[in-house]
Amino acid sequence: MSGERDGLRPGFDWEVAKAQLAAADPRLRMAAARVGWPEAPPSWRKPPSLFDGLVRAVIAQQLSARAAGAVERRVEEALGCPLTPAAVLKGGETGLRALGLSAAKAQSLIGLADAALRGSLPLGAEAAVLSDAALLERLCRHRGVGRWTAEMVLIFTLGRPDVLAVADLGLRRGYAHLLGRGRPVSAGELASAGEAWRPHRTLASLLLWRLAAHGPLDQHQCQGS
Repeated sequence: MSGERDGLRPGFDWEVAKAQLAAADPRLRMAAARVGWPEAPPSWRKPPSLFDGLVRAVIAQQLSARAAGAVERRVEEALGCPLTPAAVLKGGETGLRALGLSAAKAQSLIGLADAALRGSLPLGAEAAVLSDAALLERLCRHRGVGRWTAEMVLIFTLGRPDVLAVADLGLRRGYAHLLGRGRPVSAGELASAGEAWRPHRTLASLLLWRLAAHGPLDQHQCQGS
């Protein structure tokens, strides 16, 4: 099935990605048989807005999903959806802080909105033609946008198919569960394992997040054949 029929980003064929990832790593195939393949994120079914995605990723920094969602809803109610640079600047730092953002996050969003309007933040067609590495580098130039934040935008907003955020604790825990371990693996170990998952590391990431919530798997049922 094509990505467009599935409501996915163009060029992302979910069924092909699952088949190729399962063939590349039998452990992932067996794990998917246990916990199920993940569905496409709901955010992929909306027109991509890189700025909106950046705002949401900054909001989510160091917050639980529940807490981040609550702040997002307040911001949407106050500033509209999708979130735009003009709306963020109109809200101002004081207004953003009143919605539950820290001073640092509010200042980051003001800076991103200003950069977007000045043209120094790659958006739309400009972002679309950049490689993952180039786009990550451009996004990380801006205050408050580290590699994890930029990677979340590439995954959840842009639907880039080959992103693995190796520093993410949930992914490191999910891979540990795949191996039957209780403690999260190192970023380096996850990065090494992820080489076998190219060019479908985004789908592998979504599966690992499911595994993180599931718990360690029985290794007798996760042995590749």
